[in-house]
Amino acid sequence: MSDAFPANVGNSGWGGPVSGRGRPAPFFPLRPADPAIRPLPFPYRGAVAISNDAEYLDFEFFETLMRFLNTRQSTALGPGLGLRVTSSMFFFSARDYNFSYFAGDRPDAPRSRVADRIDSYLKAGWIDTIHAYGDFDGVGGCSRDHAIAAFRALEISGARPEVFSNHGGADNAQNIGADAAYHRGDVLGDLAYHADLLSEHGVRYVWTDSLVISETPQTGWKAALKRQWAPPDPGLLVPVRLQDGREFIGFRRFRGTGTYAPNLSSLHSQVRQISWDHLYDEWGAVMLYQHLGVLQRSAGACTPATIESVLRRPEIYLTPFRILQHEHDAGRLWVAGCAELLRYAEMIRGVALRRDEKNQAIALEFPLPVPDPQRFFGGLTVMADPRQSVKLTYAGRALTTTWNGPDGNEGRYSLTVTPARMPGIW
Repeated sequence: MSDAFPANVGNSGWGGPVSGRGRPAPFFPLRPADPAIRPLPFPYRGAVAISNDAEYLDFEFFETLMRFLNTRQSTALGPGLGLRVTSSMFFFSARDYNFSYFAGDRPDAPRSRVADRIDSYLKAGWIDTIHAYGDFDGVGGCSRDHAIAAFRALEISGARPEVFSNHGGADNAQNIGADAAYHRGDVLGDLAYHADLLSEHGVRYVWTDSLVISETPQTGWKAALKRQWAPPDPGLLVPVRLQDGREFIGFRRFRGTGTYAPNLSSLHSQVRQISWDHLYDEWGAVMLYQHLGVLQRSAGACTPATIESVLRRPEIYLTPFRILQHEHDAGRLWVAGCAELLRYAEMIRGVALRRDEKNQAIALEFPLPVPDPQRFFGGLTVMADPRQSVKLTYAGRALTTTWNGPDGNEGRYSLTVTPARMPGIW
């Protein structure tokens, strides 16, 4: 894993260092390895992604919500916002209130009625996270056979999700990481063991239960004192060694909602805890931990979200998305897909620039193989002189780029690797 986390040179020259007092919101400053690299794609100065867990997601609501968030079309929730929000999914579920790829919780269950449509989301990248294969709360029984069936379906569809996230409580033995004793998905020889399949099928980023930011550090004198003396946070990404010794890249999610896991009723609170000025000053990125299929939780019971229930209180359930849209449309905030932001954060801390003698050809180097460089380096923005015929290359191949500038207060010009477009499927 050390190769995936090269040494960081610190301040990139584009933004100031992190304050010794900590941050007024739980984001992580992005610091490229090379000072000529802009920390975020032009023109953005901050980044947000939503890491959505698939609990209680009715498929018809999911389709409408995704169309609302990711297109500019007219939808049942109002005019589309034109953002980029991805999701996780269950392959198996014992409950009808979750959509899933297979109909039921048995490893030999038939494809569900929405499996073909789920394939479209997977192949296009709008579903980019495997949420522990399924919802086994209250029933248990997830085994290696479930994981084999899930990856067999992915191989047939041609999709390779890069993210795996844990789910639920003690009935979900397929969870990974040493966070809890019931996590058996990475214990060699256990019936639920599957960590080797994650490696074999392209999963690179994992979320385990302890990788969560629970507090809201901008409030209260105790929190302020703690921030003042707390050591610097290591970042959005963190090396994770599983119980079988396999290594992945873990990522931190912002909870910030107290006792209950975040849901649509608490999204507004999460977004309000982001200090936009500070986020932009520090070139910060935050991964919001969410359950977009849950309207609210009260007395321990979750209420599934529906179009009708969301429209009854749009000021609560839709306003936070519109705040993100406002910042995005103003050119300040990059609203990225979950896997997309994780790839980007990994890429900028490891990519190196090698210039030719005339400073006209800049070769990109990365410590690990990059099978699809246009996609992997998408958004990478490098300062360059527009009077020169500068090109960016990887492994001798020129990348498609776009000129930018002048850039904000810096007045610098730059060159961006054109990001790959996600297909519209609505």
